[in-house]
Amino acid sequence: MPAIAYDGVVLLGLLYLMWLASDKGIVATSIAAAEVFVSLSLAVVLYEPIAGFVFTYLDENLAFFLPESISLEKWSIFLVFSLLMWGTLAALWVLVHPKLLPSEEEEVEAGMPILDKAGAALIGLYAGNLLLGAALITWSMCPLLWTIPTKDMFLDVGRTALKSTGRFLGEWHGGRSIPLHGEPVASRSDREALLSSEAFNDLNFDGKGGFDEPFYDADGDAAFTGDLYYFDVDGDRRRRVGVIEKYAVGLWDMPMVLDRQREDNKPKLPAEPKIPTSTPAPQNVAGGKKPEATEKVMPKPDPLISPLDQKPPPLPSTLFAPETPAAKKDAPVSDF
Repeated sequence: MPAIAYDGVVLLGLLYLMWLASDKGIVATSIAAAEVFVSLSLAVVLYEPIAGFVFTYLDENLAFFLPESISLEKWSIFLVFSLLMWGTLAALWVLVHPKLLPSEEEEVEAGMPILDKAGAALIGLYAGNLLLGAALITWSMCPLLWTIPTKDMFLDVGRTALKSTGRFLGEWHGGRSIPLHGEPVASRSDREALLSSEAFNDLNFDGKGGFDEPFYDADGDAAFTGDLYYFDVDGDRRRRVGVIEKYAVGLWDMPMVLDRQREDNKPKLPAEPKIPTSTPAPQNVAGGKKPEATEKVMPKPDPLISPLDQKPPPLPSTLFAPETPAAKKDAPVSDF
C-alpha cells in the first residue's frame, strides 16, 4: 500500500473529526481530546514495562507449545498497548464522558456561535491527530499487518502523537528524551562518539539496511546511514533506540542497535621487525675528519702458564715505522 493512500485516509479522518467537533461544540470536544490524550499517554509510558513482565510469563509457560514463527514478545507488546490505549479510552468514554458533558438546556442557552465552532474544529484537529496517530501506532505493532511506509508519508500523525505524549517518558539529555528519541547523534570528529547505524527493518534478511527498506533518518540526510556516530549517554556501548524509531521501522521489540568499533579507535598492531638482506656499507666520514682512534687493550699474562711459554705482547707499530721527510728535517743533527 503506497504512502499516499495512508495520507488520503488520514486526511479524510481529520476532516471528518473536525466537522464532528464543530457540531458537538467546544466543551464536548475538549473533554474528548483530554480523554484521548490521557489514554495515549498512559499507553506510551506503561506499555514497555508491563509488556516485559507479560512476555517473561508467557515465555516460561507457553514457549514450548508454540511454533518458533510466533513471536511472544511482539504479541505481548501489541496486546498490552492495545489494552492500555483502547481499553482506557473506552472506559473513560463510558464512565466519565457522559458526566462531564453539559446538559441540553445549557447548550441551548449558550448557543453555537461561529467562534465556538471554529475553536471546536481546531481542538478536533488536535484530538484527531492523537486518535488517528494511536491507530497507526497500534497498526505498526500488530505482527500480522504490514509495515507502514512512514518515511514517505506527508501526514505522519503517528509520530506527532508520540511526540505529544512521549514527553512523560523522562530521562532527558540535552533537551531530548532518550526513551522517546533514542541516544543523540554525534559527529565523526568527536573522539568520544561511538559507531553504530540507523535503526532499520531488515526485510530481505541480508543484515544491511538500505533506502528500499524501512529506516529512521536519525541524522536527517534523507538517506540510510550505515555508519552513525552517537553519544553513549548511559555508558553501555549500545545505542538505545527511541519509541519514535521503533514506530518508524515497525520493530517494537528492538531495544538497541549493536555498536561497532571505530576504525580510528582500533588498537594498532606492532610493526614486524625488518630483516636486513645485505650488510650495510661503511659510511663516509663527512667534512674530511678522520675517525677517532680507539684505544688498544694489551692482553694480560695468564698466571697459569709459564712465562717462557707465553707469547710476548706485540710491539707498537710506530716503533718500526719508516721515517717521513718531515721527521728527517726536524731531527737534531749530531756533532759526530
